[in-house]
Amino acid sequence: MLDPPFSPDPRAVYCKDVLDIEQFSTVKGVNLDPTDDDFYHKFVTGSVSIPWQNEMIEMECFKEINVYETDGTLCSDLDVNRPNPPPKRGFFYRLFRREASASAPATVRGGGG
Repeated sequence: MLDPPFSPDPRAVYCKDVLDIEQFSTVKGVNLDPTDDDFYHKFVTGSVSIPWQNEMIEMECFKEINVYETDGTLCSDLDVNRPNPPPKRGFFYRLFRREASASAPATVRGGGG
């Protein structure tokens, strides 16, 4: 498995704006100065809260998204060039189709008598 290009520091706070820290942090009473503002403007990549990241990892939802065949090609349901399958017919379609075919007049074959 490849190492990720960015590995977040679990002790750091990542946000797009310094005000996000005050708004969503469970830690209160943190005072930020202008040097903090300059520092956090350089790192805009980690704008998702750490509890949310942990929840996404624990749920393993990305395993469902990152599904490929063994040879590295896309699965058939993800291939946009593959034609759509015909729609499934429901119960009523099958029921009325049988009735219609059962009530259709029978054809007489052969010569008569």
